[in-house]
Amino acid sequence: MLKSKEANTTPMVMVGMSITIYGITIYYLLPLALLSMNLNLVSQIIIFILVGLLFALTLLAFNT
Repeated sequence: MLKSKEANTTPMVMVGMSITIYGITIYYLLPLALLSMNLNLVSQIIIFILVGLLFALTLLAFNT
């Protein structure tokens, strides 16, 4: 069992921050871009979502 003083929490914090940024992008910026009819931002967000899905499926495939 790991001792809490010896544990490296930096990767967990970085993953948590990246997931938070991903969520903010989807739930705040996507509706804002759709309402303001900013098609450039909408297309970038959709590509960002697709890359995230591809990354998650790749992690799932390597984890089994």
